[in-house]
Amino acid sequence: MMNNKHDVLYLGSQSRGRQELLQAAKIPFCVVDHTSTERDVLYEGDSNAYVIAVAQDKMDRLLLPASHEINGDFLFVLTAETMIQVIESGELFGKPENHADALAMLDAMYEHQVRVVTGCCLEKRERVDGRRPTEVPGRVAANRMSRAVRG
Repeated sequence: MMNNKHDVLYLGSQSRGRQELLQAAKIPFCVVDHTSTERDVLYEGDSNAYVIAVAQDKMDRLLLPASHEINGDFLFVLTAETMIQVIESGELFGKPENHADALAMLDAMYEHQVRVVTGCCLEKRERVDGRRPTEVPGRVAANRMSRAVRG
C-alpha cells in the first residue's frame, strides 16, 4: 500500500482482497475509513441494488484526509461491498459479526449453491477554494455477480 497521498486512488475499504488487486495492478492507493455499516442501508429484496446502495452509503460517509494533506485539485475514491447470497432462499451474508455468524455463513456455502454479489462506487472529487474535495457530478456505480457452486 502506498502512503503518498499524491496521485493515488483513495480506497474506502479494508478488504485485503481489494488491496491485493490494486497492488497487483500497480495502482497506488491509500486506504481511508468510513462510518457506514451494512445495517445502515435498508435491504428491499434486490441483492444487486443493495450492494450498490451499501457502496454508495460508504462513499457518502468517507473520512477523507484534510485538504492540506491532499496534493492536487482532484482525487478519485473507490468503495465497494461484497456479499454472499444463498440462491435458493435469497438469504444474504455480509461480514460476520461474530464466530457464530461466520460458522452459519460457512455452513450455507457448504450446503447450498451461493453467488457472490459485489457493488462498487467510483467517484471523482474536486477541491474548491482549498476546501476538502467534494463530489463532482458523474458518480459511477456498478455491480458484478459470480456464481459459486456447492463444494
